[in-house]
Order: sequence, then structure tokens, then C-alpha cells
Amino acid sequence: MKSAQELELEIPLHLDVVTSESCSRILQVIIENLLYQRNQIPFAYETFRTLITKMTDQESQDDNETMSWNNYQLIKQRDLAKKSLQNIKDVFTNSTQLIEQVHQILQMKFIFGSTIYTAKEIFTIKMPKIDRNHYPQHHRQRLEAALKILAMQLTLCEKLQANGSRITGPTNAFVMVGMSGEPGSWVSSEDVERTWHLVEDYKSPVNCRKYLIQIKNISTANDSLCCKEMKVFSEQIEQLSLEGSAKNNSFPTDDNNQENGDDAPKDNLVWYQLDGCLKGYKEYVIKGKTIWNS
Repeated sequence: MKSAQELELEIPLHLDVVTSESCSRILQVIIENLLYQRNQIPFAYETFRTLITKMTDQESQDDNETMSWNNYQLIKQRDLAKKSLQNIKDVFTNSTQLIEQVHQILQMKFIFGSTIYTAKEIFTIKMPKIDRNHYPQHHRQRLEAALKILAMQLTLCEKLQANGSRITGPTNAFVMVGMSGEPGSWVSSEDVERTWHLVEDYKSPVNCRKYLIQIKNISTANDSLCCKEMKVFSEQIEQLSLEGSAKNNSFPTDDNNQENGDDAPKDNLVWYQLDGCLKGYKEYVIKGKTIWNS
């Protein structure tokens, strides 16, 4: 039985093929949108990133003796802004690495609150099924257009509007992934093992607001014979892929577990949390100046 507080959103996506890159980019667009909607960054992500990049470039060009940024509080605010951006980039990098290695990620949670156990809002994202038989670089043209539409849908979605949000200022944000399989059943690569750890028997707080975002790929195109699906090479590629997976993959790679989150019982998922958290950034006016106009 679903909680009365859980709001469901089904967002259609029009892609010919869902690759690992598509999946990671979809997740990034959702996180970017939520961070801005929940006032964790002062501007839309691309604007925030561009402003900080320009600010950093300007800092490197200025001579220390003539630099006007001699106010300690403004310097501290700049450092916090740059750290916030770097933390977001790290989340994107680590999530992409995980999605590329793991075959059966079914859901992701993006959690706002002091800790995952005292969350104020939880966004559960049901990921579309990834087709591992295609190369991402062959399907990017349609992906870019689909991501723009996705961003617009998230921005205009009334259910996601922050008017009724319980988040009133900067807080922490956490990322978790839910996968099929037994806890501890995977043997990790070093990069993945260092950044993700098992959270046993995780239960979300009863009184937090919950959202369920389900990404549905609606494609009218027939199954295309491209990339790895060429019959001449399919057997050799499959054999090489299995050998590489046995050596390098950190999580179970059973193709029977690649189904969408709809087909897997929610209670059977094993949850892993990304180390660290995103800390929201709020700009402050200091002596009539902000870091953007000082």
C-alpha cells in the first residue's frame, strides 16, 4: 500500500535506445532541476556553473596585490560556492561510473535533509531499462533533444513546485541506488567500492514527503540493428563482454535482473549510498556586495 504522502509522476521520454549514458544524463537533469527548485543553488545549474567558472578564471588572472576581493567573508562565500559546484560534479561523475558498470540499477533516491534518517523530502527515481547492446556515442543526437524536453517537463510540473516544500533553506542532499541481489553479493572495483557503501534495512522516515518519478521511454522506432547487434560480431562481443564483466564489474551483472523498477518488488532492493553529501549554497549580501558583483 502506498503512502498517502507519496506523489507519483510519470514522465515520458522519446529515445530510440536507452544507453548507460542516457540513463546517467537523465539522472543529472533531474538532480540539477531539484537542486534549483528546492533552493539549494541560487540559479539554474548551468547558470550557476557558468558564473563560478568565470569567477574562478577571473581569480586566476588577477594579481594578488591588486585583487579587490580582500574581504574575508566574500572570499569564504566564493570558496563555499566553488565547493558546492565541485560536490555536484563529483555526484555526477560517481553516478556515471556506477551506471556504466552495473547492469541492474532499478531505482535511485535523491534525499533532502540533515541525514537520510531525518529526511524532509525523498525523490525516488525509477530508471528506464538500459540496452547494453548499443554504443552511447551512436545515439547522442536524439538524446540531447529528449533531455531538453525532460528539463522543461520537470520545470513546469506542478507537483514538483516548491510552494508546499518543507525545505526552506540550504540543507544536505544524499544519493542512494537500489539494486537487485543479496546485500554484499558484489565484488567491487576499487573506485566504486570507495564511493558507495551498503545501507542495511533502510526505511524512509514516515513523516517525510515522498515523490515517485518514473521515467518511461516511449519509442515508436523498431528495434534497430546497429552497434553491438550486428550478427557477424555478436557472439564474439558477447563473450568479450562477459569476460570483462567478470574481471571488472563490481556488482552482479545477471541480465535477468535488468528489468525496470516496475517489475522488481520494492522491498527486495538493496540500497547503497554515495559517500558524502551535497550541501546547499545560499548567496549572502555582504556590505552591499555579493560574490557575483564584488
